[in-house]
Amino acid sequence: MCTIMLDHLQVKQVKLITNNPSKIQALQELGIDVVDRVPLTVGLNPFNAQYLKTKHERMAHMYKKGDF
Repeated sequence: MCTIMLDHLQVKQVKLITNNPSKIQALQELGIDVVDRVPLTVGLNPFNAQYLKTKHERMAHMYKKGDF
């Protein structure tokens, strides 16, 4: 479904807001050039610290040092 819309809009490259390397890879595999990645920063707090740590450890999400 995603490729149909991207093809229709003639999207060939994107600047992607994500911390998820799988999303970058998936778009590249579809032939979309990811020209830049903008980190999604939500701010660390006691309620999301474990969640962010888990995303980094289990799914290789990219965070700056000190983000969790």
